[in-house]
Amino acid sequence: MAVIGVDIAKRSFDLAVLQSNGKHRTKGRLSNDPSGFAVFADWLQQHAEPGAWIVMEATGTYHEALAEHFHALGYRIAVLNPAQIARYAQSQLQRSKTDKLDAKLIATYGQRHEDSLRAWHPEPVSIRTLRALTRRLEDLQSLRQMEQSARGQPGKSPGLDSSGRAAAR
Repeated sequence: MAVIGVDIAKRSFDLAVLQSNGKHRTKGRLSNDPSGFAVFADWLQQHAEPGAWIVMEATGTYHEALAEHFHALGYRIAVLNPAQIARYAQSQLQRSKTDKLDAKLIATYGQRHEDSLRAWHPEPVSIRTLRALTRRLEDLQSLRQMEQSARGQPGKSPGLDSSGRAAAR
């Protein structure tokens, strides 16, 4: 069964599949948006069977749209911890790092560990919403802390009294 390795970034992704002759077939610099997904789908029609695995690293949120799109089309998706791939690269003595090489490495890792790949499934919308709100709250708390530190008033916000309410002016 074919395993497609995907190295994904904010704006683009690269693909690789290990062929039976031991060489990789690659496709590079597809846009990480619906038009790039369409090019990938066409590429899959030519170079992989319907039950193929699509293997990628967890990249914050950059991998989610691609994973959801191809999961909905019926492909098996595996989202790996980037540390797994980094350790695998070390074990293969890979020193160079390019998007194309990373896609090849992910494809090779997936092919060699196909029996232990775990199928990824999208989280429910409610969980994704809660996660996004939590991230936003953490960002705002961090900004608040930076402002407090810049004003030399740790623990206090400008314009607020000690209870956190708007101070009377």
